[in-house]
Amino acid sequence: MSYTFYGENRDRQLTCVSTAGVSYQYAEPVRADEADELNLANMNAVALLRFLGLPTEECGSASIAEARRAVMRASATFESRADEYVRPEEREYGAPRDRGDGVIELRPLRFFGGGLDVDRMRSYLERLGRFIEIVAARGATHIYWA
Repeated sequence: MSYTFYGENRDRQLTCVSTAGVSYQYAEPVRADEADELNLANMNAVALLRFLGLPTEECGSASIAEARRAVMRASATFESRADEYVRPEEREYGAPRDRGDGVIELRPLRFFGGGLDVDRMRSYLERLGRFIEIVAARGATHIYWA
């Protein structure tokens, strides 16, 4: 699972009518180029959002101004605070099992958590800062993640 970050213009409401005839409004989406999109693994996204002081729920949002301030604060305090949000890789192994082809796996991997180091956290912060500026230049009033 992962969180993808998007831009939206909440000053422009679009209307969609479902096949059942139900009408609903939503904010105009604002896209970044594919190379600038930001999609993070759940654990990394939550760590970044906590570091920024932004809501960590799966479907959260912040105004462009709030997001810019959060990135500025996090950048200014990065060296003194980043270590609180890093974590090592995690691996969990299961009981031995027969793979069905005559081979017995003695330590089958059940879970792998990629971890988060300081350099990766810094790159996420920089990428989010660029993302915010790109979608803001394209008319976004907010960023959201889902």
